[in-house]
Amino acid sequence: MKDTIVKILFLAAVLFASIAVFTGTERLMPLWAGGLLAAVLIFRKWDVLHAALLLFMLSILIYLPGFIGMPTVKSLFPLLASTLLVLPFPAARETLLWAKAGRLDRTSVLIIIFIAAVSAAALVLWANWAANLPSAGLGHPAHGRLPAAGLEVAGAFMRWLPAWLVAAIGVPVFALFNALAEEGIYRGVLQKALGRAFGEKTPALLLQASAFAAVHYRGGFPSGPLGYVMALAYGLVLGYLRRRSGGMLAPCLAHIMADLTIGYILVSYA
Repeated sequence: MKDTIVKILFLAAVLFASIAVFTGTERLMPLWAGGLLAAVLIFRKWDVLHAALLLFMLSILIYLPGFIGMPTVKSLFPLLASTLLVLPFPAARETLLWAKAGRLDRTSVLIIIFIAAVSAAALVLWANWAANLPSAGLGHPAHGRLPAAGLEVAGAFMRWLPAWLVAAIGVPVFALFNALAEEGIYRGVLQKALGRAFGEKTPALLLQASAFAAVHYRGGFPSGPLGYVMALAYGLVLGYLRRRSGGMLAPCLAHIMADLTIGYILVSYA
């Protein structure tokens, strides 16, 4: 009975996170995530503790405006904080095994190269399309519907630092930390916990990818309905790559390549 309650609440929290952006009910997310976290602590379901903590921390960032303009921070901070909070619970430390590197065979390398090439081309095409759309209050007023937060951060760095330094160091640092944060959240903590609860294959892959795509729907890169579809497909492929390789190295490498493309696009428009 305890297992069933936690599974239902876990599924409900992830599904709500996946659809809340379409209904404008994101601010209710702490209720769902808080209910899951309370059930996990009451029933001592330590195998879901890290995922519950992470979902709750991600949900409350909505109420902290200081983090909203820093896309990487709002991913990296809850991942690191939830990991630290799990450490005092010996029974829950096993959930941190998601962080292993896994194997990187020839097929995985070929998949990474293919994903990097396709995602880079898709992102460039999306950016050119989105930059020429009327902003309609959704994006940067000078650049159609490109993400305003990303443009503002890129523009700030371009004002503070020489362009060559931003290109040589700033963009790669952004790509590294943003990829590690997002992969740690979706292909790491969530996919591992969902796999334990509902099966490693289709349910876990779909659920983590839908939550990943929902984050991009508003203000992500890419964003909007098309961005959601692109991020959903990307999340599914990265989830498969993580499952196939048995670790985080392969999806992280593929994601870094995509984030390098995003970083250079934002710098060029900023």
